[in-house]
Amino acid sequence: MKLKATILAVVTAFGLSGCVMPGSHISYLLTHEYPRENLSPQNFVVCLRHGCNMEVDVSLTTVEWQSVRDIFAQPPAVGRAGTPEGERVQIAFALARIEQLVADQANTGNDVGGSFSGFGRSNQLDCVDEMVNTATYLTLMHNDGLFEFHRPGRRVTEALSPRGFWPHTVSTVIDTTDDDRHYIIDTWIKNNGEVPYVMALNDWKNGVSHRDIVTGEVLNHMIF
Repeated sequence: MKLKATILAVVTAFGLSGCVMPGSHISYLLTHEYPRENLSPQNFVVCLRHGCNMEVDVSLTTVEWQSVRDIFAQPPAVGRAGTPEGERVQIAFALARIEQLVADQANTGNDVGGSFSGFGRSNQLDCVDEMVNTATYLTLMHNDGLFEFHRPGRRVTEALSPRGFWPHTVSTVIDTTDDDRHYIIDTWIKNNGEVPYVMALNDWKNGVSHRDIVTGEVLNHMIF
């Protein structure tokens, strides 16, 4: 009985810290760069089924994309308008909105936060899918001139860090007003269409605890 409990504890710890599911295309995690060219709200691709094992062509209408633009035309839910901090909140809300819009076409509405928590679900996304999709959405918004203080950043992949053992990969944005400081955006830990976590890259790498930018909730379970 004690051995079973130990095994369960180890598996659970891995489940909280790992994001790459069996069958994932590890090449995406290690070498693949997300698409940056020839993207438009009317023509882009969404990755799903672990490591982009499946790609779905998506097209948003003018009205749908306007609902993304409207987020940047309104004061942020948290923080002040016209500041980098406020814009990061707007970016997070806009990413959630795009996930909601994409869900019907890509059948990703049932995606739940993490990977193991949704194991066996249809079209569950792992962190590779989430990283590529987030990077795509950030590029769409940047190309449309919606960012005043940011630009899309590089992908970051970490393993054997204070946050966990298994590798995890995330997209970033760069604050162009603060010596090009990077902020990670992690949609993987949230359910489809929920506002993702945004955190300074150095804090994320060092395992610093994070407070949700919307609810103020202290994140005391692993992002990674």
